[in-house]
Amino acid sequence: MPRTRIVSRQAKREKADQEEKVRLTQIKIDAVLEQVDELEKRAKNQVYTQIKLIHARTDNHLLEMKMSESLNLKLKYFTDYKWKGK
Repeated sequence: MPRTRIVSRQAKREKADQEEKVRLTQIKIDAVLEQVDELEKRAKNQVYTQIKLIHARTDNHLLEMKMSESLNLKLKYFTDYKWKGK
C-alpha cells in the first residue's frame, strides 16, 4: 500500500515549485518588456528630434511647395535647393 501522505506532499511541493518558476518567469518577461518599451520611447524621441531639426533647417518656400513642384526641381539633396530653387 503506497504512502498517500508522502506522495500528496511531494505532488503539492512540485506544483508549488512549478508555480514559483512560472511567477519568476513572468516577472522576468515583464522586466524585458519594460526595457523594450523604454528603447522604443528613446528611438521615437530621436526620430522626432531629427525630423524637427530637418524641418527647422529647411527653407520655408521648399516646405510650402507642392510635391510636383519639388520633383520638377530634380534635387538630390535638400541643400541643393539653395542653388536651384531661388
